[in-house]
Amino acid sequence: MRFRRIAALVLVLPLSMAACTGGGEPSAKHPASSTATTPSQMLVLDRGSGVVAIDPSTGSLVFQRTDMTPLPDWSKAFTASASGGSTDVREIDPATGTTLTSVQVHGSYDVGAVAADGDAVALVPPAPPGGEPWTPVDRSSTSIVVAHPGDPSGSSERYRLHGNYAPEAFSTDGSGLLMLQYLPAVDPVSYRVVRLELDKGKVEDLYGRTKGAQPMATNVSKGWLQASHREKDLRRTTELRPFYTHTNPQPLTPGEIYRFDVEMLPTAYVFKRGHRIRLEIANGDSPLTDAVFTHPYPPTAIGTDTIHHHGAYQSCLMLPVVKERP
Repeated sequence: MRFRRIAALVLVLPLSMAACTGGGEPSAKHPASSTATTPSQMLVLDRGSGVVAIDPSTGSLVFQRTDMTPLPDWSKAFTASASGGSTDVREIDPATGTTLTSVQVHGSYDVGAVAADGDAVALVPPAPPGGEPWTPVDRSSTSIVVAHPGDPSGSSERYRLHGNYAPEAFSTDGSGLLMLQYLPAVDPVSYRVVRLELDKGKVEDLYGRTKGAQPMATNVSKGWLQASHREKDLRRTTELRPFYTHTNPQPLTPGEIYRFDVEMLPTAYVFKRGHRIRLEIANGDSPLTDAVFTHPYPPTAIGTDTIHHHGAYQSCLMLPVVKERP
């Protein structure tokens, strides 16, 4: 199946979508068999109230949901709905919105992160009424549940952590859960990335090349560039600010090396003596740290990037510095 994803009305998080097709309520022990007819193409519209999927050949509604978290390749999606002191975690077929499997977890939770293979779902307490999912919640301790909707036994693991944490992503081998640790735990002003070892239930620091624990960080600015739109408008481009034509998309050729000039959002920030500037480069957005600036990634946009920063391909961060007034 091919998906075409179009942002409509407002920019929203691509990790929140949901389905509304009928059918039974299968459990992890009794997976459902999908009998719905899947259209050859699907038009997916991002809206402020959720995601709507339409069959473009007929204009009919395929599904409409507001709480679905899909895998990057859209092969599976997951939802969590709390009621009566427990949470129903479901594995959904994103092509039809049909529930495939489900598992019950004691307590009220939302989906925080999903493993790349869909075998594990990290659940966190929901944001308070009126709160936004990207706004840190004040809490001195955090309860995280890792559920396995596709496991016939309906297994899950519960972790009670001292501190304020938010799941970000599972490690590639599934043995750890990368989390944002907000500091301080109450009324946080910064965060750092840590790893929860799932077999030990222990939070570990992440280490860099110098083996030092990752320091606390505060977002100062952000910047984005769609690689195929790298053609610059040389008449408007300056040394510190690139402008792009956005009229001549040029897909990348695998194996070739390209230079990208990425503009950061304008800001003003005072760095104290002894502080360091950290530049993070990623080929995707985080719904926790990018909030409403998160961009949708259809299956055709999934890939691996290599960042060159040495030898003949030097990378740099250009910063204008305001001179001290006499």
